[in-house]
Amino acid sequence: MNDYDYRFETKRVVFVIDTKSFYASVEAVARGLHPMKVPLVVVSKGPNVGGGGLVLATSPMAKKRYGLKHNVSRLKDLQGLPDLIQVPPRMNHYIDINLAINKIYRQYVADQDWHPYSIDESLLDMTDTWEFFGSTPQQAKAFELKPEIVDIPEVKTLLGNQGVYNGLLGVLIFATMFLLSGQQQVLMLSLEMGFILIAAIYGSLTAARKIILVQGLPAAIALLALLLK
Repeated sequence: MNDYDYRFETKRVVFVIDTKSFYASVEAVARGLHPMKVPLVVVSKGPNVGGGGLVLATSPMAKKRYGLKHNVSRLKDLQGLPDLIQVPPRMNHYIDINLAINKIYRQYVADQDWHPYSIDESLLDMTDTWEFFGSTPQQAKAFELKPEIVDIPEVKTLLGNQGVYNGLLGVLIFATMFLLSGQQQVLMLSLEMGFILIAAIYGSLTAARKIILVQGLPAAIALLALLLK
């Protein structure tokens, strides 16, 4: 049997999110504790676990310090660990927290791109939205973003880089208009409009479709006028 060639598959950007030690993290935060630093386990002692007690969730520190594992370690494995915090499960509370977390996810993707998988796992198809983040309300509106996204520091840096590119391109067009003439001017302006049009086509396919109208259409009209000159 031949191996399937995945080059022919459609490529998409999908975030596969698995909340770390979800039950234990929820319980740690509820107690004002750092979920990554506190040794904590969620232990069920109900009859459905055989009466011996079953660890449902372990914090990263409990795993590191004591080698405990969820759905493997039992109540007997917790003896002699005085600084280990043991708490009972609160499933309804975990469901409420999961709904709150997924409400945040839905601010960044359309409903059809949001795929909750389990109580602590979700898949987000970010293909159409991951490049839309902006650093000002105007940029958020231009890219059809939620306004609260604009405060992300990394996004501000990315958009700053984009702004430098746009500024330098504007300077180049300005210089071409006033420093060159004749066929040299026509050739340079045609190249510049061509670059803008290519960027607009790419942006409309990977980011917002309206880019082809806002950015690409003026460049196409200018390029056509230059070619007919």
